[in-house]
Amino acid sequence: MKKHLLAFLTFVLCLFTAMTIYAESSPKLYFDSANKKEQSGDYSGAIDDYTKAINIDSKNPNAYFYRAKAKLNIEDDIGVIKDCDKAIELNPQMALAYSYRGIAKAVLGDSNGSIEDTNKAIGLDPNNALAYSHRSIVKTTLGDSKGAMQDCNKAVELDPNDALLYMNRCIVRSAMGNNAGAIQDASKAIDLNPNIAKAYIYRGVAKSRNGDFSGAVVDLSKAIGLSPKDSQAYYFRGLAKFQLTDFQNAKSDFNEAVRLNPDNSDAKHYKELTEQKTNSKQPKENNE
Repeated sequence: MKKHLLAFLTFVLCLFTAMTIYAESSPKLYFDSANKKEQSGDYSGAIDDYTKAINIDSKNPNAYFYRAKAKLNIEDDIGVIKDCDKAIELNPQMALAYSYRGIAKAVLGDSNGSIEDTNKAIGLDPNNALAYSHRSIVKTTLGDSKGAMQDCNKAVELDPNDALLYMNRCIVRSAMGNNAGAIQDASKAIDLNPNIAKAYIYRGVAKSRNGDFSGAVVDLSKAIGLSPKDSQAYYFRGLAKFQLTDFQNAKSDFNEAVRLNPDNSDAKHYKELTEQKTNSKQPKENNE
């Protein structure tokens, strides 16, 4: 569940538009660089850039908030909370800082704290669709599927043209075992924004669960084209190829997944399985 919840947070809003870079040391330079790195799945590189921006201007709450957002993608939940704490200290009205901190608290098992933070976010900005979307993730971790869906639907009602909100509902539906609904929401997200790599990943995973492994490979290949440094995309494509008995290519995907994320124990496990499969198919040497 943790991987699914964290994966969603790759789809945060990119609030910085193209503008003139004023100087080599300008925080804007690092914000732009970090944004590009996040889009390619290089979250550690993005964190480094946000840190450089903070070193230039330590009173900018946005720098701490966006660094927290990037940290959530590498599962540094304690780091997320610390950065959100600082962002809130500098700007107590920053609703999304409470929202993201609530997500991290949920992952760490602080259920009461996570609900308190996401409720605070909605209290500060009751028309903020993303805050409802985040609270739905917290409710999902607490097993409140009905409440999670209500928040998802409220988020979509507030902003029916935001692809990220459909992606979140996709994740909630996936957690509930509603693969058809997950595919529907991922497809809607793709219609609104065809460049969201995670939308193809979640749709591919849902297709795999429905037995459409070939369709999953197509979607996951698209995701890799958009985000070539996403370890999970290679891992899930490897799983689909494994089910299609395409062991050689599955092994290549698992190898890449492990290279990109050496801590991916699931990818390591299937890497070993595919090595056994491919080795068993190799012709034995004739010693006669």
